[in-house]
Amino acid sequence: MGLLLSLLIGIQPLWIYHARAPMLASLTSGDLDSDGQDELIAATYGRGPNPYNSGIIFAFELNGDSLPGWPVEVTNGPIPSTPVIGDIDGDGKNELVVGNWSRLFVLKSDGSNYPGWPRSYGAYYSPALEDLDQDGDMEIIYPSGSKIYVFQHDGTILPGFPVSVPHDNAGTPAVADIDGDGLYEIVAGINRGPVTQGRFELYAWNDDGTVVSGFPVFLCGIIKSPPALGDLDGDGTVEIVVDAYHSSNYDTLYVLDGSGNIKPGWPVCIPYCRLSGPALADLDRDGDLEILTISGWGYSPPIPSKVHAYHHDGTPVQNWPVTIGNIPTGNSSPIVSEIDGDTNLLEILVKAQDRIYAFHADGSPVAGFPYALSDSNHSGTTSPSPVVGDLDHDQDVEYCFSSCFGEIHFFDESSFFDERFEEWPMFKHEERNTGYYPGPSGPEVAEGRGSQPHLRIWPNPFKDLVNIRVKKAEKWLRIYDISGRLVKKLEILPEISWDGTDERGQKLPTGIYLLVVPESGIEKLILAR
Repeated sequence: MGLLLSLLIGIQPLWIYHARAPMLASLTSGDLDSDGQDELIAATYGRGPNPYNSGIIFAFELNGDSLPGWPVEVTNGPIPSTPVIGDIDGDGKNELVVGNWSRLFVLKSDGSNYPGWPRSYGAYYSPALEDLDQDGDMEIIYPSGSKIYVFQHDGTILPGFPVSVPHDNAGTPAVADIDGDGLYEIVAGINRGPVTQGRFELYAWNDDGTVVSGFPVFLCGIIKSPPALGDLDGDGTVEIVVDAYHSSNYDTLYVLDGSGNIKPGWPVCIPYCRLSGPALADLDRDGDLEILTISGWGYSPPIPSKVHAYHHDGTPVQNWPVTIGNIPTGNSSPIVSEIDGDTNLLEILVKAQDRIYAFHADGSPVAGFPYALSDSNHSGTTSPSPVVGDLDHDQDVEYCFSSCFGEIHFFDESSFFDERFEEWPMFKHEERNTGYYPGPSGPEVAEGRGSQPHLRIWPNPFKDLVNIRVKKAEKWLRIYDISGRLVKKLEILPEISWDGTDERGQKLPTGIYLLVVPESGIEKLILAR
């Protein structure tokens, strides 16, 4: 009845798929088959009535058809974690990586096993992909029991790994350059242990497995949700945002710098925010980032479910939090993107039990929502996050919702979509699950002469060398590929040249790169070799 009512008075899906199996993992979207359009990836927690024997991985074209070779069934356990997509071997083609209770799988775009995989490393938590050693391909960063592994594409383990944490559970990792050294660090917490102990650690490791200076950091409770990483205050350094669980009324949201120091204004107490991974977005379009998270518990005694938004200094954003009601939200993370074509306000989507809710940046509800799913009896402890974006690159918006009871609802709307407003479009930000917001939003990306008066870029497009002149006193600029991966960090001098190489001096392929300068904005660089 709820779904019928949504169809009659609100948004209408292009298609609905019934997997006939439970789904706890969030949806992922990415160009798995390199055809220029994203595919939708979903994974089940079991098959049919037995939730523990196996899992099924689906790969859908945007018209609802299965990609050739899919779905794929994996055995010896269900799939609780969100799949990731990336090029693990540097051949220009993407692979899919996912873990179940007993094994880690790497699958090619046709659904076949990548040579040498699967491997016998089980996990409950999602992997991440990043070029940790900056050699041109992605490493697999994978939490399994009390260890975090980093695998090369051939299954060999990166020197210095695995690293270990106390107790038996390392949480879902996030990856970014948190200390400004031009190299990647891995951030993860302990998500199991006696709550009464009162000492719970957030870890950060360098790319060689050594612990980052200032870590581990002791927080008030265990860390059940993935950290979010980003430059919240626009100072050119990355902050760490993480929820810690102590008890129902004392869950706490922290913001720390890259040395493990708690930032002024933090932590903030948010009852029962333990399961929702934070999202980052420039919600008010002022050039810095806000933090969004979900709290609440729908059972006795009920704690009303709310969507929270905070400025980087710990103060609430005007008109937030927004109260949803006494229904469970599970560990669904907020999704932040422009979805209705107004191009001046972001929208926030959250899943709460059997509904998808959507709010404008000012806290007002979006027309056509809430949207009903078939989850009315769901316990709410785990709940998949939606996916939003211009998935077929036709300049309008698509989004997809999934229910814990195995339904997938896909929408192709006519609203104009501007990719600059795709702030946190899926679980852990993007299909590689890094949990990292890569740069500031706001200024328009332009070609040729820099759109900012204190930036000049020439020639652009370029073949061998691009010159960058910065007229404003700033310390660093960063260059990202189109997926948001940091490829180069340069100290700012009055005039700089970049030869199209990464941090290790290796030539980068032809493509579009994004030049990010704090307080100056984003410029598009076109490398045409």
